Amino acid sequence: MRYRRSFSGIRRGIPSRNQRSGKLIFLMLLIVAGAILCLTDQAFAQIREEVEKELDRTDRVIERAKEAVAESRNPKAQNLLELAMNLQREAKEAFWEERFRLAIKLTLRAREKTFEAIGITKGREENESLILKAIERTDQIIAKAKEKLFLTDNQRASSLLEVAIRNQQRAKEFYLEHKLKVALTLTLKARESAQKSIDLAFQKDELERFARKELERTDKLIDKSLPIIKESGNPKAQHFLGRGLLRQERAHSLFKRGRFVMATKNTREARDFVLKALRVLEENPTPRMVEKAIHRNEDLINKLGPQIKVSGNQEAINLFEDGLSHQEKAKQYLGDGKLKAALTQAKVADRLITKAFDMIRKESL
Repeated sequence: MRYRRSFSGIRRGIPSRNQRSGKLIFLMLLIVAGAILCLTDQAFAQIREEVEKELDRTDRVIERAKEAVAESRNPKAQNLLELAMNLQREAKEAFWEERFRLAIKLTLRAREKTFEAIGITKGREENESLILKAIERTDQIIAKAKEKLFLTDNQRASSLLEVAIRNQQRAKEFYLEHKLKVALTLTLKARESAQKSIDLAFQKDELERFARKELERTDKLIDKSLPIIKESGNPKAQHFLGRGLLRQERAHSLFKRGRFVMATKNTREARDFVLKALRVLEENPTPRMVEKAIHRNEDLINKLGPQIKVSGNQEAINLFEDGLSHQEKAKQYLGDGKLKAALTQAKVADRLITKAFDMIRKESL
């Protein structure tokens, strides 16, 4: 129990370790010297027992320290423990030679060196804990940046966030390798980059530009989808469309009041509602809806086809021809009354023809 109290005292960081060790050595030497001077069998047996107890205490301290020092990988702690073990071996040799004053002196020094080694590992554990907290804090900032940047398309901000993520990953790798100083440096750099990405993305001009772009995108989807959904007569689709229109109206209102982040959020929600309405119709298409999709494709073919064919871009021409093939399948399925399959083919045709035209348009820029 006395050993445990001494060990816990050291763990709590009592500042008088050297003084305590010095006093203990001095007191134990006085006891040994006094007992030897008595020159009685009883005194001799008593001092031998006391010295043996101190040797046992040191053994227990060393055993407990071995695992902590090995895990710490700290060269200084390892050297101190090795020195302590050598001193303890010398103490035991002195004990068997009945040189009790020397045995006490050596075992107490061994214990002192062991406590020093434990102190170093304890300091390392505290450092590891602090650095782990720093890494966790950086993780929180990066998560916040990811959430915020979802509401913007600022490329500079996105690049900064990518740098932050890379540095944070390296910080974690160095932490696992017990390279704490490097880990701390990298995680702080990562945190700085993540915070800068947030600040850059959320400049007022940038937020306004992005919100306007998102509003226009939703407006185009509504303009394209509104007649299709209304003509369908599908109550569920019309319900989703109504919610989308209300949300888009709110988004425009927020934009006018300068609340650009909330405007972006609301217009995206509006777009989601309109897309839900369209998905409902795709599951239950009407003949009129399929006919209109096929008719729109015919207009695309007549308008874009000649430009694609004379472009000389074989990849674009192949895409266009694939689109024509899907358009023919859409017509065939419509004639067979397979409305869902017809609508699917019409959508594929639309996508292929549009992609082919985009390809030749980019070449001309």
